[in-house]
Amino acid sequence: GTFAAVVTVTDTFGNSARDTVVVTASAAATSDPPVSPPSESEVLARVDFQPASRPTPTGWDADAGGVYDAQAGYGWLAKTATDYNAYPDTLRSTFAYVGNSASATWQVQVPAGTCLVSLVVGSPAWTGQHRVEVEGTVVVNDVSTGSGEFYLVTGHSATVQDGYLTVRIGGIAGSSKKTKLCSIEVRTSPPATVAGLAREDAPGDSS
Repeated sequence: GTFAAVVTVTDTFGNSARDTVVVTASAAATSDPPVSPPSESEVLARVDFQPASRPTPTGWDADAGGVYDAQAGYGWLAKTATDYNAYPDTLRSTFAYVGNSASATWQVQVPAGTCLVSLVVGSPAWTGQHRVEVEGTVVVNDVSTGSGEFYLVTGHSATVQDGYLTVRIGGIAGSSKKTKLCSIEVRTSPPATVAGLAREDAPGDSS
């Protein structure tokens, strides 16, 4: 509101003066605390499928087709073949493979909840036909690739309930080709963005 005040000033000699001062007061502006941006998703697993003789790419773990290893936290339910062909991108130069008349299942231990899965199928030197299921959902549906061609899945959202992300490759009826899985990355799903409201009270609003 607006207020008037009368101010009288007297100096050391007894002289005085009087004046009226008008003051307008308003409520201080307030705002809610800022909302922090959601944290980036974290890497849960980065696995390159490769023969044991090949060097492991920096920042990745190697899977040479062995059965599930509890200490490593990943592996195949049954031993699976791997191969290598020279290629500039080392993550695409190696792969695990299975003839499509059969299938192979791979698991990695991750926390229960939603995660994001990215993977690459294909081969530098061979044609192929690829089928990949993640937690029972087909993410690569009988896709054919030529020599030096690759098919990428990026950020597929998968829900894990038992603490193990399960990936199944192969199993294309009537196909004489092979499914070739080069690498897989699993990340946490970032938290949803929460909107924050800034509020400025109107003058005289004490609510």
